Amino acid sequence: PDNVAGARSATLDPATGTVTYQVDDRLLSSDVNFYTDIVTGTHFVGPTYNNSFISPYFDNADDLPSPYTLLKVNSDGSFDPSFEYDLSKVVDMNFYSSTSFVYDNKIVMNYLDTSYTWPESYDERWYVFSEDSYKTVIIDLETDEVKPFTALNGYDYGVPLKAIDGQSYIRAGFRDPNGRVDEILRQDAIDQFSVVTTHTGGIFQHFSKLW
Repeated sequence: PDNVAGARSATLDPATGTVTYQVDDRLLSSDVNFYTDIVTGTHFVGPTYNNSFISPYFDNADDLPSPYTLLKVNSDGSFDPSFEYDLSKVVDMNFYSSTSFVYDNKIVMNYLDTSYTWPESYDERWYVFSEDSYKTVIIDLETDEVKPFTALNGYDYGVPLKAIDGQSYIRAGFRDPNGRVDEILRQDAIDQFSVVTTHTGGIFQHFSKLW
């Protein structure tokens, strides 16, 4: 599609070999940040990490859609026009980092609050974040209730990986003296996880059932 701001999806029809593109201008961009609520089956698309750099470094931020909105996605790849949830109106957010998962109409996300001071140089943006500065919260999308989420304490990040046979998995990682450690975690409940496998020195990009 045209190079315009907005969340987007592409739906391939294998029977005809055609691709249908959908764009929703209520979100600045979405990258590959699609999430499925393992409990309700609802599909969402959320902000991308890069969205947070728009406001402090570009002059036309006021002319662009929200960088922090969560949208629903229908099974055909279209966007649900009746749902729009701006995460920055619920938490005091200056920087969106990542969403760990959506579970039973609740989202777990990582962010920096507005006490964070942006560096003057755009090129410094990748190096200024301290892991201790991030906050992780769970937000009830129906009631707007916000609580700290501590079940992933000890990890620098947690991101959704895949659901296989109705079981949800996430990828979480941290650094130790040997380098980056990546783990696949089985999600047993909204705040309970079991380590499936651990790898040092790299990142799990894909995780699939082979047979």
